[in-house]
Amino acid sequence: MMDIITEKKILLLQSQLFSKLREEELEIIVRYSEFIYFQSNEVVFRIHDPARSLYLIADGEILITKTESGADERDVAKYLSGECFGELSLFRSSRQNANAIAVLDSRILQFPAASFKFWDIAEMHGEVFANILYKLIAIIAGRIRRTNRLINDRTPWLHELKRNLYTDKLTGIFNKNYLDEDLPEGIYNMDIPVCLLMVKPDNFKQVNDTFGHDAGDRVLRLITIFIQSLLKEEDIAVRYRGDEFVVVLTGTSLDRAIIFSRDMQQTLYAMDLSNALQTGEFHVTVSIGISIFPGEANNAEDLIKQAHARMMTAWEAGGNSIQTGVFLGE
Repeated sequence: MMDIITEKKILLLQSQLFSKLREEELEIIVRYSEFIYFQSNEVVFRIHDPARSLYLIADGEILITKTESGADERDVAKYLSGECFGELSLFRSSRQNANAIAVLDSRILQFPAASFKFWDIAEMHGEVFANILYKLIAIIAGRIRRTNRLINDRTPWLHELKRNLYTDKLTGIFNKNYLDEDLPEGIYNMDIPVCLLMVKPDNFKQVNDTFGHDAGDRVLRLITIFIQSLLKEEDIAVRYRGDEFVVVLTGTSLDRAIIFSRDMQQTLYAMDLSNALQTGEFHVTVSIGISIFPGEANNAEDLIKQAHARMMTAWEAGGNSIQTGVFLGE
């Protein structure tokens, strides 16, 4: 007898929506999905219900209906085995705009399963999940026939999709997905130098160990606020991972990036942490690594790796310092 993981994979690969996914991408869909069952005439979802999942029919038949204001309920679509529904409302992070009813006894693969949230999975799996979304969007776009409608309908929800995918939930700034997806193209479109700063608090572990993780979260939010206060409009702040941040300075020379880094060190050290930690006797110091494009790095990946390696060199040497490709002296 076929095991449930294999059954999920076969069903997904037979569907147009998922057939082009790679093995590692397919594994994520399998891991966070579940089979759900409906009897004939049972409601799958109703209009205005939260849109939390997309549905792939393994067996059965699903009818989609709508009720216009002042009119009777009308049938708008019917989905059979192997077909998918519910994805547009899910990607829009909106509520259902129709009803779904099982015409026959039906078995449906639900992604994500009821115990998971779509954007939490996106944040956990970063670049792999971004690839999944882009493939799904491309296929969904191909289903929509009229170009004008495609542009008008998709622009707001694509903006919302990218905002959710690229935003760190704790701090509200960009996350690592942004660096992986948008920075590579962005730096090539610029005719000016880009300095990338990788920033790590030296004593953040002490914050968590002494004051707790909630206090640590408050400190990370404060660090974000103070970093952003130093930026020009065209500069970008990113929460890279954990307690590491990235600052992208556009049109900035190495000398100016070093001056900016020293200002940031002083600003973060002077932060008032009395409300966050219930003590006024704690100061944050940071280690910073700087890399430049073009010149030192040929692409975004090398730019990030180089700045991160330099930051770690500064941190491992005792912290509270700036590391570049040149000797800075005392």
